[in-house]
Amino acid sequence: MKETGDFSILNEMVDFDNQKEKAAPLYEHLRRSFEYTATHLGPHKLPLIGRADWNDCLNLNCFSTEPGEPFQTTGPSEGPVAESVFIAGMFVKYGKEFAEISRHIGDTAAAERAEKEVDQMYQAVLDAGWDGEWFLRAYDAESQKVGSKECKEGQIFIEPQGFCVLAGIGVNLGCYGAVMPTPENLGHLAALARRIEQAIGRKLEIVSGGASSSFPLVNRRQMPEGINHLRIGECALLAKDLLVDWGLGEELSYLQRGTIRLQAELIEVRTKPTMPAKPTVIDSFGNHPTFTDRGIRKRALAAFGRADVGDVERLICREPGMQVISASSDHCILDVEDCPRALKAGDIVEFDLCYGHMLFAASRYDMPVVFRDGDT
Repeated sequence: MKETGDFSILNEMVDFDNQKEKAAPLYEHLRRSFEYTATHLGPHKLPLIGRADWNDCLNLNCFSTEPGEPFQTTGPSEGPVAESVFIAGMFVKYGKEFAEISRHIGDTAAAERAEKEVDQMYQAVLDAGWDGEWFLRAYDAESQKVGSKECKEGQIFIEPQGFCVLAGIGVNLGCYGAVMPTPENLGHLAALARRIEQAIGRKLEIVSGGASSSFPLVNRRQMPEGINHLRIGECALLAKDLLVDWGLGEELSYLQRGTIRLQAELIEVRTKPTMPAKPTVIDSFGNHPTFTDRGIRKRALAAFGRADVGDVERLICREPGMQVISASSDHCILDVEDCPRALKAGDIVEFDLCYGHMLFAASRYDMPVVFRDGDT
């Protein structure tokens, strides 16, 4: 389908268990396969191993009292809960592709469910499948680690290293765990890529070292050999993380701030009390906000809210003296008391964005995007 763009194969009827009366479209086979793995998880929220784990016949769940009975044809036994990190990696990689297929053919519900399950499996691998040095192979029937640095034998298996990396698990050091990329931890990734290349007999086309947080290593010429790809949209378009939060303004002074800006219309400017009337409960997002009594001040409402940009409190006001107070889903509350400009309803104000704001705003179909040439 990727090569031809022809999705009609999904409608081809395929037998279940070689029984024509049980035939169903290929897409239904894919859906059931995904659902089976998603609903057969062990105590670590990783996929249960069945009769065998792929083609290497790792038998951890099938036990027989019959001499000569092969585990490939018996079981899995009742009770054992062996789990596979290898299958989890495949589930993340191909679950993403199943979601893309489902969305392409209009099965939005299946796509959204698949994306949710993939996200949960991704987290399960990080929580229970990472050994601090490499990915585990599995947990046996008694929930003991297989393929761990703690094991006396069989400390590392190549299969989960390859598939978990191909699935993108743990590649983004900073996106989830806020881990700073270093030559040491990215060196582990480069070494792992080399082992995978040796195992499969070819070069990996892309070995990604993460996102904008890895860019300082490029600037310092410290990126480990073998890392040939970064995803630096925030760095190239906003540069807020590195220049402001990391304090690297002097080192990376050539980066451009404010390439993408948010413009919003003020729909109200009025003088109001800064303390709401009591009693108060939770806000519309389930939070218990606290308020500081600053007396009567001039406030403005801008025509966007959390549904448009997410965390409004981190917006950077370009209007001198303006401060973001909070927001509802569709309106942003601004303090404009100290603004030199006499703002009024209908005026346009601007904000610099963080990555999260850009992510939200770019996903909104009702927020127009205007491209400007130079400073015009």
